[in-house]
Amino acid sequence: MAEGFEFVAMARALLREPDLINRLQREPATRSLRIHCNKCMPTIFTGTHCVLA
Repeated sequence: MAEGFEFVAMARALLREPDLINRLQREPATRSLRIHCNKCMPTIFTGTHCVLA
């Protein structure tokens, strides 16, 4: 779990900001807009997406 948890956190950030990886490469100090609200969780069986995006 310790080795893979960061990937789970990153996947959730990418739901909100699909271009996040490119932004991080251009500007390493970029911060994600993800707020850890878990509102995406009810959508996991119907096409996971960020309801705030």
